[in-house]
Amino acid sequence: MKILTRRHAVVLGIAVISLASLAVSLFALLRLEPVLAQDNKPHRTDWLHQAKWGVMFHYDSNWFKMGENWDKTVADFDVQGLAKQLHEVGAGYLLITASHASNPIAPNSVYEKAHPGKCPKRDLIADLADELAKHDIKLMLYYATGMGVDGGKGGEFSAKVIEEFSKRYGAKVKGWWLDNNVGDERLQKLLADACRAGNPDSLVAFSPPKMPQRNSKYEDYTAGNCHAPGYARCSGRWVDGLQWHILTYLGHNWGGYTRKTGCRWPTGKVVGFAQKFIGRGGVITWDTPYETSGLIKAEFIPILKAIGQATGTIKK
Repeated sequence: MKILTRRHAVVLGIAVISLASLAVSLFALLRLEPVLAQDNKPHRTDWLHQAKWGVMFHYDSNWFKMGENWDKTVADFDVQGLAKQLHEVGAGYLLITASHASNPIAPNSVYEKAHPGKCPKRDLIADLADELAKHDIKLMLYYATGMGVDGGKGGEFSAKVIEEFSKRYGAKVKGWWLDNNVGDERLQKLLADACRAGNPDSLVAFSPPKMPQRNSKYEDYTAGNCHAPGYARCSGRWVDGLQWHILTYLGHNWGGYTRKTGCRWPTGKVVGFAQKFIGRGGVITWDTPYETSGLIKAEFIPILKAIGQATGTIKK
């Protein structure tokens, strides 16, 4: 029987380590989690992770009868006032509906050709992006894609609308939240490519299905729309290679479109959700009721400010 020399031991040790590394790599591949989700290398969602939380507006021409004079409604949107509010509460970004299956909030030749008279004269997206940038607040856009409409033609039409927007705004728009995810992989790729036509680093998420999960291989973060965040589970920053993110509402319905007023939870509970999920690496978007002027409803400012104070995002 041969005696195991020190040299043999070193060689054997290296072999064992190599096999262990190979096993870890194979395990990661089997879980379909990219390397970027398991190390400290830069990832395009880093800014979203660092922002921690943001505010959403379901700014819809069909709600509050705003569409009766949509051009004037958009023209009167108080961009400076909203940017100041978001800065004061510590929000890292604004997610607003570019179109919620209704009138867009900016001119678009593709949309206008199909639906004459529906687009406003003011480019609210450009104005928001420029004003928010003064406070280092990012802009993201929601779009209802209609992927399942007319054999996928709805999704193809939306891709053309989104592509025009993306090329116009470039890096001013940091991400997209795409609704009506009922199409196939071809449509998902078409839409994701459209979102990144003007900004290759633009973030993309598809919804539904709901809760934090992967819905497409072309995503960067989870859409995560949920009615009851208390049931959401966050065990870390990554979910199947995506930035963990949820979207929920502070009012009693999405956009606050209900007769009930105020927040549906006590402020302490809202802050508890934020601390719990953000503390584990997640990101939260709070759908918040607004005035037709484009300002956050006054009763929600103290709640949002409490989130900012608890999570350390309020800037001087």
